[in-house]
Amino acid sequence: MTTCRMLQGRLNDLVMALAGFAQRVDGTGGSSEFTPSSRKILEVVARYIRLFNILSYASLTRSHRPLLTPQGMRRMVYRGLMTPKERKVLIKAPVAATQRHNAVLMWILRAVIEGRKAGHIDGGFGFEQQMMSKIQEIRAQANSMESVLRGRMPFAYAHIVQVLIDAVLWMYPIMAFSKGMNLSFHLGVLGTALLTCSYQGLFDLGKRSFLLL
Repeated sequence: MTTCRMLQGRLNDLVMALAGFAQRVDGTGGSSEFTPSSRKILEVVARYIRLFNILSYASLTRSHRPLLTPQGMRRMVYRGLMTPKERKVLIKAPVAATQRHNAVLMWILRAVIEGRKAGHIDGGFGFEQQMMSKIQEIRAQANSMESVLRGRMPFAYAHIVQVLIDAVLWMYPIMAFSKGMNLSFHLGVLGTALLTCSYQGLFDLGKRSFLLL
């Protein structure tokens, strides 16, 4: 959840920067409006961002994986999320179907660069560097979600560890006061408290980390 929110925040930063640097003309009432060319660029970038989100989450979830199939791609063309030419480019791209969203990020960067060269977006070389940095950060955030999902602890393993730790904690007092260990009452109580705080607290901390993923 945290990674998804960070990714959405970086996308919002990118959109805000483009809207601020897009060329404008003075309108009525002292306001300003986007020029037809800059508005068209912003609309194209907005469509690319929607396409990036769809392809990115489709590569991570089984329920949305059919969107990466030829039928799903044609359906997205029908809904106006991409053009027929863009669909052919994505299908023929020498990348896995689950990595097509990275190609869309490249389209966003090229649209910004071409728009600035044509004079429809203000800003100099530093602006392009900022855009490159933001898009690279978006790519890193999107690709890190796959690592988080693949690195999650299996839920059955967490239950097994819970059973083992509970067994150790319940059996220690019996072992501590048995004739084999021959511990005093004070050492037995102290050892039981120490093991309970250490093992059970460590397991609870790991369980919370597992749930946050």
